[in-house]
Amino acid sequence: MNAGANMERNEIVNELYAIIRELEQVAQELQPIKGIGMEHCASKLMQLSDKYKRIRNQL
Repeated sequence: MNAGANMERNEIVNELYAIIRELEQVAQELQPIKGIGMEHCASKLMQLSDKYKRIRNQL
């Protein structure tokens, strides 16, 4: 892998880290709010976060 491709991969990985952190933060903020809709949203955000983690690990 050349230096340019390696730098681009690192930028993508760093952006994925930021997205994962934001998704997990929003999910945690939704958890204390009562209601099935909020629980479902928090659960889906965590699932999406897990998908991004798998993608990040593949890079």
